Amino acid sequence: MLNSPRNAGPRMHCTLLIPGLLTPGASSETTGDLRLAELEVAFARGDSRVRENISCDKWLCDEFGVTVDGDIPAAPLMLKADGGDPQADYWFCADPVHLRADRSRLVLSARIEDLTGDEAIKLVDTLNKHFSQDRVRFLAPTPRHWYIHKEGVPRMLTTPLAHAMNRSVDGHLPKGDDALEWNRIVNEAQMILHAHPVNEAREARGATVVNSIWPWGGGRMPSLKPSDYITVWGGDDFARALGKAANIPDADLPTSGTEWLREPRERSHLIVFNGAADALRAGDIARWREELIRLDQNWVKPLLSAVRAGKISLLRLVACNMEHLIEATLNRAALWRIWRRSRSVTDYVTPA
Repeated sequence: MLNSPRNAGPRMHCTLLIPGLLTPGASSETTGDLRLAELEVAFARGDSRVRENISCDKWLCDEFGVTVDGDIPAAPLMLKADGGDPQADYWFCADPVHLRADRSRLVLSARIEDLTGDEAIKLVDTLNKHFSQDRVRFLAPTPRHWYIHKEGVPRMLTTPLAHAMNRSVDGHLPKGDDALEWNRIVNEAQMILHAHPVNEAREARGATVVNSIWPWGGGRMPSLKPSDYITVWGGDDFARALGKAANIPDADLPTSGTEWLREPRERSHLIVFNGAADALRAGDIARWREELIRLDQNWVKPLLSAVRAGKISLLRLVACNMEHLIEATLNRAALWRIWRRSRSVTDYVTPA
């Protein structure tokens, strides 16, 4: 166990979560010359461990004491964060997406981010009218976050939207005893959305149409354990939802760690850097590389300097994809382990 150095000033712990650092299926052509000097030092000199079969969202659930039995219960947590009331009902996220035909398969190519409030209301109202006899209810508390509720507890597992992005929907559709019924709901929703005037107008102006929904993250509102975090930083929807459920405030991420450290900080902070993961979801490897270089220089470098200066007593770096995770914990003493050789970040790239 790492101990904080004596007389280091106020005790401040910082956890930096980096979804998308361990990119699935990357080739040496895209990552072979990528060097991230500060991250390499942190992973080499910190107390590190690799965990298999765990996603970033599952790690976040563990951090906040959320029990996962089946789907990660993202829907009720995010619905509450969006101002809705999940009560004791079982909800799924039903995000508006675009499926693209690619030869003989359908690819989940985009989550629709630019819907207006009026467009979302019109689409969801039409869906609710169609499915009223099935006792299926859609909610759109925000244009980009939709939710769906059907009476009962479905015997089904779903694939998180982030995991299915830019992949064939085959193999990622709901599975389980009730999957056939839910796939029927999705198929009917696709037919309704296809002919909707909102989509006709979007297509006419060159905007991406909403031609499907993606059910995922099903569950009831879970209980959470008390957390040591006092702020959740960054724009990650699920991390913010967990923070709100635990009565922890969230804040936008400053442009750099240097800016973040200008304010005196104490206790424990969770920072989520989503730039790399966002680039991967868009299928943009060049941008992924740029985001990691920016992370390395603008965030990891000043945070390590703060550890050396005793401003941060304990720094934890957590890098992950959907199935693998590496965690490094270090303090000022750990940074003196100069005999530990750094390795390229590509050594941590693991097929998903």
